[in-house]
Amino acid sequence: MSQIYASLFTLVGTLLVIGAGFWQWRRTQARERSKEYRAKRIEYLSKVWTKLSEVESAFRQVARFGEGPVPLGVMERREVNLLLIDAAPFLLKDEREWALSIVEEIIEISTLILHAKVEPGWWVSSIAAPEVTSTSANAAHRLQYSREKLGQRYAAVTRGDHE
Repeated sequence: MSQIYASLFTLVGTLLVIGAGFWQWRRTQARERSKEYRAKRIEYLSKVWTKLSEVESAFRQVARFGEGPVPLGVMERREVNLLLIDAAPFLLKDEREWALSIVEEIIEISTLILHAKVEPGWWVSSIAAPEVTSTSANAAHRLQYSREKLGQRYAAVTRGDHE
C-alpha cells in the first residue's frame, strides 16, 4: 500500500513539475512575442511619423496664399493610406485617426490656400483678413492637435510608457 502512495506522490510531483515548466515556457514565449510586437509597433509608428513629417514639410515649403498649385493631394494621401494599411496591426485606432486627421487637415489647408482670393500684401495693410485665414487657422489648430497627440503617443511607446 505504501508503494502505491509513493508512486502516486511521484506521479503528482512529476505532473506538477511538467505543468510548471510548461507554464514558464508559455510565459517566455509570450514575452518574446511581446518584444517582437513592440519592436514592430515602434518601427511602424516611426515610419508613419516620418512620412507625415515629410508630407507636412513639403507642404509648408511651397505654401503661399493664392500662388500656384500646392503639392499635396492624391499621391500623398495614397502613400499615407497605404502605409496605414501596412501598419494597421501595430497601430491603435486613435493613432490611425490622428494620422488621417493630419493628412486631411494639410489637404484642407492646401486647398484653402490654393483657391484663396487674397489681395497681395493684405497682412501689412488695414484690409480685413480674408475669410480663408480663419478657416485655415481652425484647420491648422486641428492639425497641430493631431500632430501633438500622435507625437506624444510615439514618444510614450518609444520610452516604453505605453503599449
